[in-house]
Order: sequence, then C-alpha cells, then structure tokens
Amino acid sequence: MLAHELIEQGLNQLDIGFQPEQIDTLLNFVQMLQKWNKKFNLTAVSETEAIIHKHLFDSLAVLPYIRGKTVLDIGSGAGFPGIPLAIFLPKINFSLLDSNGKKTRFLTQAFIQLGLKNVNVLQSRVEQLDKSEKFDNVICRAFAPLAKAVALSKFHVESKGQLLFMKAQAITAEIQDLSETYAVETIELAVPGVAEQRFLARVVNFSK
Repeated sequence: MLAHELIEQGLNQLDIGFQPEQIDTLLNFVQMLQKWNKKFNLTAVSETEAIIHKHLFDSLAVLPYIRGKTVLDIGSGAGFPGIPLAIFLPKINFSLLDSNGKKTRFLTQAFIQLGLKNVNVLQSRVEQLDKSEKFDNVICRAFAPLAKAVALSKFHVESKGQLLFMKAQAITAEIQDLSETYAVETIELAVPGVAEQRFLARVVNFSK
C-alpha cells in the first residue's frame, strides 16, 4: 500500500477528518525526518511504514483529548506528538520543548518548511523553563514515570488545564505513587497498525 493510502486509511480508523493537503504535509514531514535521521539519529524508527504507524498515528490518537488554545509538548524530540497534532489542529498553538540542539534545529526547520504557523520551538530543559509560561495542555510521550513527570510539568499548566502523558503500558502502580490531590483518568488508545497497548494518562487538580 502506498504511504498516502496508508495514512488516509489510518486517519479514517482514528475518525479524524482531513484535507488532502494535510496528508501531503504529513508525508513531507516523514521525508524530512528520514533525511535528517541519516545524519543526526533523531529516532530509531526509520522505515516509512513504521514511522507512520508508530509515530504519526500514535501521536494523532490523542487528538480528541486536546482542548483549549495552547499545548506544550515536553521532550518533543523529533516532533512527536506535537508536529502531527499541529497539522490537524491549526487553531491551537503548539510549543515544542527539547533540550537537544540537533533536535530543536530539526524541529525549527520542520515547522518552517511545512508552513506551520501555529508552532514554535523552545530549546530548554523543562526544569529551566520560566514558570510563568503556562498552557491549557501539557503533553509528553515516554517522558518519565508519572510522579516525576507531574512534578516537573505541573508548573506549566493553567489552573483549568490538563497534563497528558502518553504511555506504552498500564500505569496502575505509577498512579499509586501520586498524591491524592490529583485526579487521574487512564484512557486506552487504539493506534492503527500498532498491536501493543497504548494509554493516555490525563491528570488534573494541581497542587502548585
């Protein structure tokens, strides 16, 4: 199956409406990633089909849970989940945070080349980010155990916002390590082409 058809099929499975140019933008992003990956080793996943399933669809599976007007993507790396989400949520502003200079250079080139007006890139560790910077959504993918991830990111979420942690396994034990002041909702995600389980932990009620 051609990559274009594979993406269209996956978007239909995820029940995400799309314009043809959005699929073209995703494909351009995949090609950019593969080109840069040869020099900078941005991701261990390099085959086109694997990138589509394990990165693009994995990122877009959380799209229904994004709300508000702003998103901070902590440890964005090669742009996941931030770039795919920004392509399909053009009215929401995305800040992609990473401390690695090679990755932030790639992210900067990516949003410029893809023509994304709703993306900006921040090179920093989350611990060093100005605590006055607050967002409706703070999201991260395979970032840290839940208690540590909350401790590092809670300062950057609006009072009525949410922390979203993308996980590859159930996190019952991690939830038990959290303070009772937090409310955690665990959502199982279905990612096209990915047999392994995927989860989204949604955390609200923040003690500053």
